[in-house]
Amino acid sequence: MFRRTLFLLTFLISAITAVHAQHIALKNNILVDAMTAPNLSVEATIARHFSIDISGEYCGWDFNDTKSLKHWTARPEFRYWLNKSMDGWFAGLHGIYSDINYSGLDMLYGMKKGYAYDGYNYGGGLTLGYQFYLSPHWNLELSAGAGYLHFDYDKHYAGTGGLVGHYTRDYYGPTCAAISFCYIIN
Repeated sequence: MFRRTLFLLTFLISAITAVHAQHIALKNNILVDAMTAPNLSVEATIARHFSIDISGEYCGWDFNDTKSLKHWTARPEFRYWLNKSMDGWFAGLHGIYSDINYSGLDMLYGMKKGYAYDGYNYGGGLTLGYQFYLSPHWNLELSAGAGYLHFDYDKHYAGTGGLVGHYTRDYYGPTCAAISFCYIIN
C-alpha cells in the first residue's frame, strides 16, 4: 500500500513540476456524476502533442446500517494527441487506484448483495478519446478505456460484520469511460 501511494505521489509531483502549460483544463465527468460520485480532473499540456490528466472521485454514501457505497479513486493518465493537446483525437495510458467499502449492494465484478467488501484495487490500461471544441474556453470530451485491475479485499457478512475471508481477484476489461465538460484556462 505504501509503495502504491508513494508511486502516485511521485507521479503527481513530477507531473506538476514538468508543466510548462499553455493550457490547463478543469473537467467534470457527468457519467461519474450520474453514479452520485463527485469528481474533478485537471489536465495540463506538457508539449504540443502531450498532456497529463489527473482525475479523482469520491463517493461516501451510507443508505442504512447494512447498505453503503463508499470509495475514492485516483486515475493519472499520460496522453498523446494526434493534432495538438486538447484538440481532437487522443490515446492515453492510465493508472488506477481505488479504496472501496461496499455493503449490501449488487456490484460489478461479482460483489453480491448479502456481503460487505472492504479493500482496494489498482491497475491500468489504454484510453482512446476525442475532445470537441465548443468555445474558446469549453470543450466536450468523450473517452473510454480498457485494461487490467487487481482487487484485494476482505469479504464480510452485511449487517453482522463476520469475516467470510480475504480475497484477491484479477479483472480484464473496461476500466474507464467519460463524457466530460472541460473548462480550459489559457
